[in-house]
Amino acid sequence: MIPKSVMTFQSKCAKLFERKGRRRIMYKIKTNERNNQKATEFETKSLLYLLTKAKDHESVDLFIIDCFNDVTGASSNYQFSWDIQSKGVASLTPRTIGVALYTLFSNYVSDIDFGHYILYIPPVKDSYIEHSNDQVFDVSNFKSEKYVSLLAGLQDEIKRRNDPDVNTASNLRQIDEFLGKVIFVTDCYNKSDYIRSIVEFKNINQLDDPFLSKIFDEIRNYQALKKIKNVYGTELSSIQDAEKLGKTINRKDIELLVVNRVIGNDLFSPRGVPLYYVQEIQNMDEEDIKDQIQECQSEIGRTLFNKNNKKAFWLLLESIMLFLSRNSSVGIHTVAKSIDDSLKKAVFTLSDSALLYLIALVKEGIDNDNP
Repeated sequence: MIPKSVMTFQSKCAKLFERKGRRRIMYKIKTNERNNQKATEFETKSLLYLLTKAKDHESVDLFIIDCFNDVTGASSNYQFSWDIQSKGVASLTPRTIGVALYTLFSNYVSDIDFGHYILYIPPVKDSYIEHSNDQVFDVSNFKSEKYVSLLAGLQDEIKRRNDPDVNTASNLRQIDEFLGKVIFVTDCYNKSDYIRSIVEFKNINQLDDPFLSKIFDEIRNYQALKKIKNVYGTELSSIQDAEKLGKTINRKDIELLVVNRVIGNDLFSPRGVPLYYVQEIQNMDEEDIKDQIQECQSEIGRTLFNKNNKKAFWLLLESIMLFLSRNSSVGIHTVAKSIDDSLKKAVFTLSDSALLYLIALVKEGIDNDNP
């Protein structure tokens, strides 16, 4: 007997070869939310869930907004992808949860293979599921009678939409297989909680909820700018093709935005030399100054975006900010000397000059916040 997993693989291959013989493999964008001028809070939460909490979230480097789904995450080489649909409707029933799964299912049976399928929803009633304390679960957590309602909701939505690329006998036979792959994530975090997950301070409570929520709102507004661009009817042959549509956000963009707001300054500002760093370059000629600033910014960039050493960067930044909050009038060399040697060694991508440059930026940012 052929194992079920092998049969599933063979059936998917057969479907793929059938499509290849019929036409060029394409994904057609069939949704359009151009009248929605603002990305919803739930859609931003789903993005930040992928960024900070999803399984293997460290591998997510790119977010595609309102193209394949509300948010689609991809690794840098596009080897891995996460397709996520958010539904921020209160009092979802098993049936309406099934309806909400339609876009994920249509992507599952499409010509593009999405690696992970996630539905981000409000907390569901305890009476729907076996284990009510689980924030993340699969379809097996639904009680048997509720699963029947969920399945009926998805089936009816497929019939209602009657998309010829989705509503086929072959695709309908894959519903159970699809539901077995869906991950359900219930929303149990505030806006500020998601930003706290990015800011890896030891004492994160020094940043209050209103401040962190403002950063969340800024990310939401940035997402909204990507969302409102109309790409309805566009055909794509791969997830990577979405980059040309101008609807993507890089992980680095979000992390940089958060750091800039936390320190109250722009790490990579082209406007000139930070005030407190001027003394370090006052005897240099113009070209050497440009090279020095460029190298400092380059080192800070390598440090901030080093996935394997991100925690050390945040601890260094916290140490600088805490010292300056207690000793705002001291010079940048004094701040550098106050940093524990083990922490300096941990952030090995920062030279002494780049460290002083970073301290100067933080000191300037604190001054701007406390004029």
